[in-house]
Amino acid sequence: MTANRTSAPYPPPYRIGRVRTVARVLAIVSCVPYVGLKAAWMAGSRVGIPDGSPLLDGGALLVVGNGVTVLMDACVVVLALLLTRPWGLRVPAWLLVVPMWVASGLLLPVMTAERTSDFSVAEAVNALFVGVSVAGALLLAFRRGGRLPLGVPLVLVWAGSAQVACWGGWLSLAAPVGAGDVAERPTTAMVLIYAVQLLVGTLIALAVAHLLAERAATPNTSGTRA
Repeated sequence: MTANRTSAPYPPPYRIGRVRTVARVLAIVSCVPYVGLKAAWMAGSRVGIPDGSPLLDGGALLVVGNGVTVLMDACVVVLALLLTRPWGLRVPAWLLVVPMWVASGLLLPVMTAERTSDFSVAEAVNALFVGVSVAGALLLAFRRGGRLPLGVPLVLVWAGSAQVACWGGWLSLAAPVGAGDVAERPTTAMVLIYAVQLLVGTLIALAVAHLLAERAATPNTSGTRA
């Protein structure tokens, strides 16, 4: 009887199914061509670069930019391993959330075809994402009852803040490289706007993360009320 009381059941073993294994392999293999191309460019190769492209005159800044994107792709490999291996359960959650948030922010503008638009249209899309993130933050801060699923404001904040912060940060890093023609390079005002985007998106994400952490630390006493 005593042994039965003190002994706790062991958790079931972590099973790595075939789907997880295939997904991990596909994610890692899909990164190889991109990393290989970027590594070739860093080594001085012109493969895949058309004549007259500003990439040919990027110099040291282009090498640094390619190095950053290689590191970002390496994060994809690490994430694939963390999400599909048993030792990934011991990793703090924020180490998974941050790179996934950054990746979401970089992919959303591409999905909305923002890169093919002119500056005014691009900034209108950015303003829309700012509004989306603010709306999500307000819904979380003043959420009452369970009428609206929690996932709705979380998705709004995640998508909005990620797009604003990460795309603004990426454009800030890419601005020094610019285009081949000086007239086509970002103006000082544009660079300032990119920096503000990075700051606003980051602040919104941090504020919501702080709010969620406070709520998670607050004990739920609703069940004890008479």
